[in-house]
Amino acid sequence: MNQNQIKEQELEIEQFRLSKILKSLNKLKVIGTSAVSLYIPPKKIISEITSRLNSQYSEAASIQDKVNRIAVQDSIQGTILRLKKYNKAPESGLVLFSGLAEFEKGQKKISYVIEPFRSLQLSLFYCDTYFHVEQLEPLLKLEPIYGFIIMDGNGALFGTVQGISKEILKQFNVDLPKKHNKGGQSSLRFSRIRYWARHNYLIKVSEQAKNCFIYDDKPIIKGLVLGGIADFKNKLAESPLLDKRLQPLIISIVDINYGGENGFNLAIQNSSEVLQNQKLLREKDLVSKFFLSLDLDNGMVVYGIVDTMKAIEQELIKQVICIQTLEYSIIECISKQTGVKSIKYLKGLDVYTQGSIFEDNKGEQFIVSSCQDLVEYLAENYRLKGIDLQLISDNSAEGYQFYKGFGGLAGFYRFSMKMQFNMDSDEEVWKSEDDEFI
Repeated sequence: MNQNQIKEQELEIEQFRLSKILKSLNKLKVIGTSAVSLYIPPKKIISEITSRLNSQYSEAASIQDKVNRIAVQDSIQGTILRLKKYNKAPESGLVLFSGLAEFEKGQKKISYVIEPFRSLQLSLFYCDTYFHVEQLEPLLKLEPIYGFIIMDGNGALFGTVQGISKEILKQFNVDLPKKHNKGGQSSLRFSRIRYWARHNYLIKVSEQAKNCFIYDDKPIIKGLVLGGIADFKNKLAESPLLDKRLQPLIISIVDINYGGENGFNLAIQNSSEVLQNQKLLREKDLVSKFFLSLDLDNGMVVYGIVDTMKAIEQELIKQVICIQTLEYSIIECISKQTGVKSIKYLKGLDVYTQGSIFEDNKGEQFIVSSCQDLVEYLAENYRLKGIDLQLISDNSAEGYQFYKGFGGLAGFYRFSMKMQFNMDSDEEVWKSEDDEFI
């Protein structure tokens, strides 16, 4: 990968990690007003922030409700403790969330420290009934949005593609006169009817394009792709009816054999040249590469949660494909019966606290040492493991097939793992396709 691709990948992973934190914070039920949200601007001296927090701690003593008072002071104190490792805020700023939340198994202290991957010039402090994460949400929408208009003789579709997400914004049908006139109508009259019907169709498409792609008097898209059957798309591109702010954004006009949603999917595929950096196309290429390796049976891929994770821990993997919504937990545990330590991968995102006990399908009981979301674990440790982590969605047909058919996690080996069996010695000989591998 070149430097731009590496930066895009790192940005994607950071966005994923941030989105997980924000979703988690949004779901929490906080005790009283103990949700502390602190935004510190870049290079701010932390001792000044600590002094302000100490003042807030003192003021919290006047809260009449005892439960709320203790919860608020604990949250502020927790924030102060988390700041001790800093002399000043990082160059991108610093964000802290601390609070006391209610769970099924009781109350638990929550604390997050975030160093944003983009500079945040914010100085804010909230002590509220919920965490103020709205200032971080724009960081999740840094990728460009491309608009699509799909036109045929039956109607038009308006959609957007942003990263791995596609969205249909608007769709309508039309009933246009065919090329041949009905009996009893003169050719000239029928030609006029047909002309004005098509002209009104262009007017409606142009109006809807403005409604879909322009907000607050500015285009919300980086580029516009026109697709469809026959000459409708070309007429729209040349028409003065199309908003002048959208015309310069036309980056591609593609011929497709379908209208509607199928046409939308085909237009995305046929616009690969101009959208080559869009993740929706990248993930299709990744999954196609995986399927091709399976067909070739070249010993270069592994799939499934357990097998892939074992290969990652043994540092045999160079690239990992992972569905970003994969719901598995990685649990370090000790067998209650034998005392043997092990790592388990459990389906679902149930939070097991340290010391809790679970039972496997064989009836063996295990005491939990630690529990973490599996995708979060990979996002945090991919550099340490020396892997190229590619997070994809199941929005595309290929992604969905990969998720349902192969567990949503797979890896490409650093070298071929095909084994040749020496029947005389019963030894396994590993065959490498990488001459430089030692």
